Amino acid sequence: MASTLVLAAAFALLLRCTARGSGCARDQYPLGHGKCCKKCPPGSELEKRCTFRDDTLCVPCEEHSYNADFTEKRCKRCAVCERERGLQEVKPCDRLSNTHCMCLPGYEEVANQASREDDKRCEPCPAGSFSKGGKEKCRPWTNCTAKDLKLLRPGKREEDTICEEQASGLSEPSPTVALPTSFKDKHSTWTTAAPTRFYGISLVIHPKTETTSDKSDGRNSYRIPIQEEQMDHKASLAQN
Repeated sequence: MASTLVLAAAFALLLRCTARGSGCARDQYPLGHGKCCKKCPPGSELEKRCTFRDDTLCVPCEEHSYNADFTEKRCKRCAVCERERGLQEVKPCDRLSNTHCMCLPGYEEVANQASREDDKRCEPCPAGSFSKGGKEKCRPWTNCTAKDLKLLRPGKREEDTICEEQASGLSEPSPTVALPTSFKDKHSTWTTAAPTRFYGISLVIHPKTETTSDKSDGRNSYRIPIQEEQMDHKASLAQN
């Protein structure tokens, strides 16, 4: 408990000493003799320092320059995203912020480099690898053969290999249709439909029988019993 109180007292004393050292707020800078002057706000730069009679004079940042914080200095020059360094611009520079650069497709950031945009650079992906750019690291191309796939398009520095399924050995039979054939003889006609290769259809035979009527002549005629009885009766009358 006692050690905690000692640390708190030491921290408070440090803050008082720091305040006495500058005596100015974060958005001010010291002029001397206890006077503080206003810093220039973000998006502007110092044109003229303050005096004991006049305040600080600030002007807006010029084109292609910026200032992101309160300052008593000039605006900074905007970074340029150079393709020679493998960079592309993802956000343009304005008066309040610097240009934001990222890696081009097919590149990756150089490891352990400075965080300043002016010093940023990217290097090309090694052979057999690719990257979409940005903060993405280079990755090896997909091996189609190892995955039992067919190579459709080789990989490039900015794109992965494209694979597709291997074609199976069996192929669908193409449908064929034959013209119907007719067989005729003396008494009937048979129409056959040749078997097609559509699924579920087999040989179909449609018999078509012609109706024939036997023509009788006089020799093969016959009489019904009633007619025969009438003829016998007439014959007996003639004899009487």
